[in-house]
Amino acid sequence: MTDELRIWALDGAGEVTLVDPTNRAESELALEETLVRNPDMLMPRLVLVGRQTPTSVADELAALANAQGGTLV
Repeated sequence: MTDELRIWALDGAGEVTLVDPTNRAESELALEETLVRNPDMLMPRLVLVGRQTPTSVADELAALANAQGGTLV
């Protein structure tokens, strides 16, 4: 299995293009920024409670949120 992040860009005309995979750090940051600004893209009524949050399970979670009902996701 490869560890590759792929992100596509959608322009105003509806054209989809693959973002250059050699620019992974910038692409990952852009994806994180988008999801932090628009958490409803992932789940309705999601509330961000942390970002780059260290845990005992993973080095860091890009985003930590509280879902409806109080579940951390």
